[in-house]
Amino acid sequence: MINKTSSILAFISIAQLAIGLFLQLYIIKILGVGEFTDAFIAAQTIPAIISVILITVFQSVYLPSLSIKATFNKRWKIEQGKAHAKLFIIFGILALIFILTANIILQIIFQGFTENQIEITKTLFIFLMFSFWLNTHSHIFAITLRTIDKFILADSIILIESILNFILISLFLSVENINILGMIYFITSLIIFIILYIISGKPKLIFKNIFKNNKNWKMMMPLIRGNMIYKTSSLVDRYLLSTSFSGAMTLYNIANIINSSFTKIADKLIIITYLPKIAKLIKYKNINGLNLLYSKITKQILFLSILILVSLFFIQPFWHDITFTLFKMTREHSEILFILVWIMVSSFFGSMAGVIQNNIFYAYGNPKTITNIGIINYILFIPIKIILFYKWGLIGLGIAQTLFIYTQFGIIYYYMKKFKYLNTIEEDSSSVLFK
Repeated sequence: MINKTSSILAFISIAQLAIGLFLQLYIIKILGVGEFTDAFIAAQTIPAIISVILITVFQSVYLPSLSIKATFNKRWKIEQGKAHAKLFIIFGILALIFILTANIILQIIFQGFTENQIEITKTLFIFLMFSFWLNTHSHIFAITLRTIDKFILADSIILIESILNFILISLFLSVENINILGMIYFITSLIIFIILYIISGKPKLIFKNIFKNNKNWKMMMPLIRGNMIYKTSSLVDRYLLSTSFSGAMTLYNIANIINSSFTKIADKLIIITYLPKIAKLIKYKNINGLNLLYSKITKQILFLSILILVSLFFIQPFWHDITFTLFKMTREHSEILFILVWIMVSSFFGSMAGVIQNNIFYAYGNPKTITNIGIINYILFIPIKIILFYKWGLIGLGIAQTLFIYTQFGIIYYYMKKFKYLNTIEEDSSSVLFK
């Protein structure tokens, strides 16, 4: 049974994602499906990868410790300060490196782009790098607020950012002034960062002894290394897409936006609200409670997955009319987009259930298993992705992504059952590969 807080969070998430989705579609409508939208999407690639990796890592590592320390205000604030200091250092170093080498890196990754596209991408890239840096800190603030049960407050503030972006972009964006996009995203990110910083108690960055004898830092490093390898999948995708027809990257991005909208709603509706409970059940070695909770969560995810897929079939007869009205999209592009959306959404169950599995291992302090599985799976799927792309184009990429997610889910489920949830994972010597 989904509780009242979850229902409110779902409503906020739906509003946020609806505005975000409409905003992305509005940008595409103004700029047209083609070189400008491809440049905008390309500019987000590296900043988004860094942000997603660090949000995933920091949520996995710090949500359990912040949840446990939430009843001790002083310790809770100290833990915040350490988390933001580490994030500041990691993102800052990466941002500096990529900004200084932007011209070279962008030309290597997006080899199919024209010189004009590269220049537009570079300008947007710099603004968006700072925007994503601030947004990553904001997400850590939001995670922190959730540990003291301020779920609704945290998500409401993030909703404000989507509203501000929509207002400013609708007022100022035009084909002649595409660079304004980067400036708008940076300004709204800064505003939300300041608001969340104040609400979170104005935590001070704690750099003292930041690299010495720190359990969280030791847990983060393998996660960062692993995620930097296999979560850079979008780089491979966009390199391939830059060599395809103009607008291919935009079509693929629209499909990803629709798919991620569903997963983000599920994350707020189901996943996030259960993560503190998982951490506490593992801390107190409540194996029966964890088994029951895992079963409950996966059933809810399965129900939502079936509901989404069935809904898509009802929408199909109207799909071309919708895409033509919004983007003047050709029937061929519209059909490609629908197939892409259906394939990507098919991975919903594996993706969401996989998040729960990952966090069970993280709560045990065993990120190495997840990291090693991800690295091996990612490496094996690179040639599969390339083969499927050259065989079926965009559709091939979508198939590869779904296969990757379910392969990852199946392997992690096997090891989760092998370790029997609450067994002491470090003492299991049956697998040399994951030690």
